[in-house]
Amino acid sequence: MFELEAPSRLQKGSNTHPETIVAEYLERLHAIEETVSESDNIVTQLINESTEDK
Repeated sequence: MFELEAPSRLQKGSNTHPETIVAEYLERLHAIEETVSESDNIVTQLINESTEDK
């Protein structure tokens, strides 16, 4: 499962301004979205290939 804990909150001396934390969350969400999209494409391709074989 994906965790969305902002890295800046875990590192001493890092920037903890709300804008920075939100930006980090958005970057991580974008990366998760890309991963899910790629996985969805792979599953769709596998389903299409399996139905073509029949």
